[in-house]
Amino acid sequence: MILIVDDTPENIFTLRTLLELHSFPTDTAASGEEALKKVLKHSYALIILDVQMPGMDGPALAVQIHQLRPMPIVLLRSIGDARSVSGRFAAILSKPIRQRTLLETLLHVLKRAPQAATIAAAGPDAEDFSALRILLVDDNPINQKVASLMLRSLQCEATIVGSGEEAVALDRVGRRLA
Repeated sequence: MILIVDDTPENIFTLRTLLELHSFPTDTAASGEEALKKVLKHSYALIILDVQMPGMDGPALAVQIHQLRPMPIVLLRSIGDARSVSGRFAAILSKPIRQRTLLETLLHVLKRAPQAATIAAAGPDAEDFSALRILLVDDNPINQKVASLMLRSLQCEATIVGSGEEAVALDRVGRRLA
């Protein structure tokens, strides 16, 4: 299982959705303190940390996690964040992160971690979804964006509309999704 630690709910949602789409089991924590409690109770194959969080930042949390239970940690930081970070990280990625870069980094880190063999085997597979044509009907722009990103990562061809009426209109003008 991968623990995602970030104080921003939108970041947690995006990371969790992407990882679960690729069959990675996840858990989340909204603070360093919550993450420490979870690390004491559960065994994680990998932890993804945000560098900047109130209370305990990512580097300080990494030190405490390694004292409790050494495990691979991937640090996420903003572009231009010039703070120095120690060598306690399996990888350091700058946000915004491309989905492919994140997934490739996680797979690389998990393959190096012996306790992560089972989660690596359950990770992204080589199925080809590029031939799929999908009609997504959702009136929520945020849902549309998240679903669009997920479908794009699978290389699916997607048509996105905001209502059932728009979907029916597409069919009427000959844009059948067969």
